[in-house]
Amino acid sequence: MKPQIDEIERIKIFYLILEDRRYFCHNGFDIISVTRAILKSFFGYRICAISTIEQQLVRTKNNHKERTFSRKLREISHAIEHANRFSKEQNLCEYLDTAYFGWNIKGINQLTEKINARNFGCPEKLTASWYASMLLYPMPRHPNKFWTEKVYHRAKYGFEMRDRIRHTVSFGPWSIGFSGSRPIIVSTELRRRILSLDKS
Repeated sequence: MKPQIDEIERIKIFYLILEDRRYFCHNGFDIISVTRAILKSFFGYRICAISTIEQQLVRTKNNHKERTFSRKLREISHAIEHANRFSKEQNLCEYLDTAYFGWNIKGINQLTEKINARNFGCPEKLTASWYASMLLYPMPRHPNKFWTEKVYHRAKYGFEMRDRIRHTVSFGPWSIGFSGSRPIIVSTELRRRILSLDKS
């Protein structure tokens, strides 16, 4: 049975919330994320993933996983090319249609057809965020409690971040707010999509 369009859209939105909140503002390379990572490295903090969706798409298509500076530079170059050649919606859909979500699960349609998050104890309100979280934590062949807890905590974080983005203030293409004392800078288009789904 094919998933409802709204369900796919919700998964897309939570994926953007979790992985690339400024997706609609950059050209395949997010200078804000890179600058933050450099500052974190300088002060000895743990660096989180900083790849944009276009970079993840290029990595998936080329199947290049080695962690080298030259590979990263090529990846950024190809990501910018992708961003210039195709629309944001095309790149987002292409990535999610080919992304690895776990054992024998490739693409967002297989994900929603094969997996029911409720079977893993996921509350209904967290379902879309749960599915989006499986890109960072793909489902193993034999899911266990450790995997389930990791996905649950990330899904919960995505849901909480959605609420914070709702309360940001738009300034042209950017929307700005705070998470505690930390500033949040996201694309206004992402905020618009979140608010639009709330009304559907």
